[in-house]
Amino acid sequence: VIMYGGSPRTVKMDPILLDLVPGGRRQIEQMAQRWFQQHPKVLAWRQAIAKEVQANGRLYNWAGRLRIFMGHHHERVRAGWNFPIQSGAADIINQALVAAEGAFPDAECRIIGQHHDAFLVEFRRMERVFELQRIMELAVLIDRREFSCPVKVTVGPSWGDLRPPPRATKSYETGSTKRTRG
Repeated sequence: VIMYGGSPRTVKMDPILLDLVPGGRRQIEQMAQRWFQQHPKVLAWRQAIAKEVQANGRLYNWAGRLRIFMGHHHERVRAGWNFPIQSGAADIINQALVAAEGAFPDAECRIIGQHHDAFLVEFRRMERVFELQRIMELAVLIDRREFSCPVKVTVGPSWGDLRPPPRATKSYETGSTKRTRG
């Protein structure tokens, strides 16, 4: 909540959130203060974002995506804190989807839809699921540094039936990484 612009002021305006914290606004202020003491770089980052949004009314994310901010000060700053995180995640997913599309030119895989940081893919063969997972977990370059993220895979005949893939019964090789299939 703190990273995405939550604050004692925000919670004060939201009675549902206020009811969730027994100590109310005072406890929320103390929690936020302790959190920022433990994570001083986050506080400095938030302050830099707020300054940039106020001074220029715009931000660029690590991939060069531009966002122009409008509205009142508090709205612009909160959106400014959210923008680099959300747009950065979207750019990482876009890079992974482009890599996945290039890895499956044989129509064995079809990307059906995306919702935030999840997407639905249709496969003809189960082992291709693990190939996609390997591709999605490859490092991406962000601000001249490499980052990788774990990918959670679920499988099933429909959205409502998605479950973790079955345990291994046979093994196969995918690049240099040994994977199993059910």
